[in-house]
Amino acid sequence: MKRILLILGGIIVLALLWFCFWDTGSPPSNTIDYHGQTIQLSKPYTSYEDYEEDPNNIAPSETARVQELVKSAPVAKQFADRKQMIDGINDIRFPGYGLTASSETPQVDGTVLALSGVVIPRSGNSRFLLFQGKSGSYTLIDEFVYSDSAMIMKASWSGDHIVYSTMQGAKVAERTPMAK
Repeated sequence: MKRILLILGGIIVLALLWFCFWDTGSPPSNTIDYHGQTIQLSKPYTSYEDYEEDPNNIAPSETARVQELVKSAPVAKQFADRKQMIDGINDIRFPGYGLTASSETPQVDGTVLALSGVVIPRSGNSRFLLFQGKSGSYTLIDEFVYSDSAMIMKASWSGDHIVYSTMQGAKVAERTPMAK
């Protein structure tokens, strides 16, 4: 009986070691998909976290292509509600890279402006998308690429133009919107 308990205990210990140390995940991958395109990574990654934490995760030969893909990724011009707008913006974000979204800024005409910036990997720039919300739906009214160092965080109407500024209110750019 003692021998059976020892064997059973050994099997349990081996099973625990196997579960703790055996890699049961998927094999390392050196590619990632983005909008139907396969992007070569700089090396194979065993986890998304390892990929995300590596600032050199995209193969250097792919940098220009990734930047162009993010700049040109399609985004709908109209969304039925705020959640759909957020999902649409999130869809153009390159995996592992960030985006900024400011709170909605109420305007004197009763609409709101919702500004987001999608990071363009390794460029120091973001693709900014400005939506105007009215009666719950959102329409894309401006889109452009600008330096991250400008710290654009706010948008507001000034006559027929949009003024983009920092959180502290310093004017960064003034643009004519695509539509009003």
